[in-house]
Amino acid sequence: MVKEHLCLNAPVIVGLKPAAIFTVTKEEKKLLERVLLQRRNAGAEQGTESELSILTLYSAEKESILLYRKETLLRHLADKRVQRFLYSLHLGYEEGEDWILRFKERFQNYKGAGDVFPHEVGIFLGYPLWDIRAFIENPKQKAKLTGYWKVYFDVEGALRRFQLFDECIARFTAFAERCENLAVMAGYCCEEAFAA
Repeated sequence: MVKEHLCLNAPVIVGLKPAAIFTVTKEEKKLLERVLLQRRNAGAEQGTESELSILTLYSAEKESILLYRKETLLRHLADKRVQRFLYSLHLGYEEGEDWILRFKERFQNYKGAGDVFPHEVGIFLGYPLWDIRAFIENPKQKAKLTGYWKVYFDVEGALRRFQLFDECIARFTAFAERCENLAVMAGYCCEEAFAA
């Protein structure tokens, strides 16, 4: 199952998306952490350290985790448009605060205490701001397209990204079928994923 999680989250692993959220068993999470540690150690030896990280957002019988590329996500969150958008939601995202931990807190409150769903999740997953805002302002509005997210505006751009994600997952899965070492899989880079 860990191999399947890696394949389905290939767009994060190869750097096409900043993050993904998914649910795993405690054992799967431990194995993923070991795989990423092996990858980090191998990368450090080769001078290509991996920036993939796992953060437990909520832990119960199973765990909801955030798989993310730290530098990619931090760069995304540093974008002034993203910051203005988060501030405009009045959800307690303050300047200078660790926004990843603030999101974790809001996600835990949603899962554990039944608080409102943290719709800003789309920001952390790299969705377009205009689609996130459209959904938050009118969740019953019919989307023009539904795929990796609900699309309300740039359908052509979203279709290109969806196709890129699908192609990435397909190529990563094909590579995974030939690869037994999960750490090697986690180190599969964008150039290899899209080699002709």
